[in-house]
Amino acid sequence: MYNQDSYPVRTPSFMPRATFFYQFLDKESGKRDLFTYSSIMHHSNGQKGSFYNSDSTSINTLSGSFSSNWVEAGLFLSRPNDRLLFNTNYIELTLF
Repeated sequence: MYNQDSYPVRTPSFMPRATFFYQFLDKESGKRDLFTYSSIMHHSNGQKGSFYNSDSTSINTLSGSFSSNWVEAGLFLSRPNDRLLFNTNYIELTLF
């Protein structure tokens, strides 16, 4: 965490997310899976007011609006470990 001031987020928060998956390997044998995925995300507090108060320096924590949009993509590999019962190895690579 940064050593900076933090302000509360008033409810309701709105955080829709859409994720799309595609499977590349072993669709039939099930011994190893490689998936790629991409997500589109949004986060906002649903308020209508200005982010800053009228003095332009303090943050409006009562009705101030904020939002953020971002995209995430990655690969996910899963493979059973034949030496151990009920054990699977997972590797994930994610880019924001």
